[in-house]
Amino acid sequence: MSKKLKSWLKNTGLALPLLIGMFICLLPSPFSWPVGMAVIILVALGYLILFGRKEAMDARVRWAFITGFVLLAAIISSVTLNWMQVEPGLIPLLIARGLALLVGIVLSYMITWLFFMAVIYVSSVYVLTLHKEENISLWEAIRFMHSLIRGSQHDWVEVKGGEAKELKKKGTMEDWSSLGKIIIAPGHAVVLEKKTEFSRVLGVGSHVKKKGEKVREVFELKGLSANPTLENVITRDQFPLTIKMSVGFKIKAAEDPKAKEVIKDNWEVFTPVGEATLKKGAASTGGGWKKRPEGAAVGALRDQIMTYTLDELFKIQENGQDPVQVNNRRIKIIEDAVKEAASEAVSKGGLLEVSGVDIQEITLPDDARERIKADSAKKVEAEKNTAKEELVSRILDDIGKRTGKIGPGELRVAVEMVEKLSEKKFPETFIAPNFLVGSQPLQDANQQNPN
Repeated sequence: MSKKLKSWLKNTGLALPLLIGMFICLLPSPFSWPVGMAVIILVALGYLILFGRKEAMDARVRWAFITGFVLLAAIISSVTLNWMQVEPGLIPLLIARGLALLVGIVLSYMITWLFFMAVIYVSSVYVLTLHKEENISLWEAIRFMHSLIRGSQHDWVEVKGGEAKELKKKGTMEDWSSLGKIIIAPGHAVVLEKKTEFSRVLGVGSHVKKKGEKVREVFELKGLSANPTLENVITRDQFPLTIKMSVGFKIKAAEDPKAKEVIKDNWEVFTPVGEATLKKGAASTGGGWKKRPEGAAVGALRDQIMTYTLDELFKIQENGQDPVQVNNRRIKIIEDAVKEAASEAVSKGGLLEVSGVDIQEITLPDDARERIKADSAKKVEAEKNTAKEELVSRILDDIGKRTGKIGPGELRVAVEMVEKLSEKKFPETFIAPNFLVGSQPLQDANQQNPN
């Protein structure tokens, strides 16, 4: 059997075969009634075998219901026709057969429906506890079962992991029992809309989804984060940096957790939030509310980095694998400033609050890294030379106190002592302390007093 034919038969259900069988039953022939009944019964059994084996559980129940209904309708119609006293003539015969079919269909549907519901009510946990566990009425639970059996349910949706997924597709028809369902996992809330207007705000649990309702926005209430990577973040001395950061934020908590229009959480995954607050977020298109903290933090971080030079953001650490290290104290100051600025910008919308900012990684271009190393080396060398000069001055001062004489020879002795201590020679441009009479470069002192 081709897929198109099978799909067509499945979509039409037993409607067309049943009509054909009923038409045969109404033909003015003594054999038309048994032939029509045989067609109806055989087609019903064929549908059950063809579609009932590989379907989902609710679809199997539906096909079993249809088959049972058709078979019972055929039996009741036949019994009714035999019970009726039909006057001679074609018209009375057709009327009797039509009434027999009508009685069979009505009574069969009622009996089949009552039988299935009795079995389900007694044996199924679904009907017995659904209205209690999921906070819906028993009547709504029965409507759920009827819509599933007939395939007339609205779509079922599960909200989990920050998104809404379809659990069960919408049925092929609608009737009095048509209901949908939305299951919301802990830590989430949902704003529903109907005809472009907000209809309800729902929290954790299972809820009846009414006709025409659809999910407008899903909110994660336990805390969110954005992890942008910023390129070309310019320092004050015009060096571009690449910065990876994390921005934590959450829905603003309700001012009065006990208020009526507040989404609460019995699992204590999140603090209560107001329905009006969530509607503000749902009013923004494309989930724009999620992008506000990131945008505010990114702008504040660029402004902060612009106020610092490379030397202020980095330091040299000789004992590490990478000598160029981030100045963590300075970064902490920047993080606090970015959080404060982003919080101020985001809080104006009355929806979100920033919980934290973390600068995770800063990448330097190669030329900037080499410049930091070179500048650090110069700074260290200058500090060493300054320390040597101070030490020479102290030695000369001590020599002067002991001998009463300070000159080029004494300078030479002091320099040699410091060089032996440091095992490094002073630069030739070293200048003797100002208190020496005729202070001059060391190389001149060496020439005047070679010994």
